Amino acid sequence: MRRRGIRHTVPERLDQQKHRRNRGSRGGRPTGFDSEHYKKRNTVERTISRLKGFRGVATRYE
Repeated sequence: MRRRGIRHTVPERLDQQKHRRNRGSRGGRPTGFDSEHYKKRNTVERTISRLKGFRGVATRYE
């Protein structure tokens, strides 16, 4: 995904952040989390979830 320039939108867990900090320079670089992008992704996922609740959409009737 990095080669294609796709950024992740899932926030890093607190225990992972602490572990990376404890490792110091060997811990790797921090992830580039964008909260605005995450909010938009969350909205899209909730909308798709609601659409799946409608039988006509979920089973492709109509």
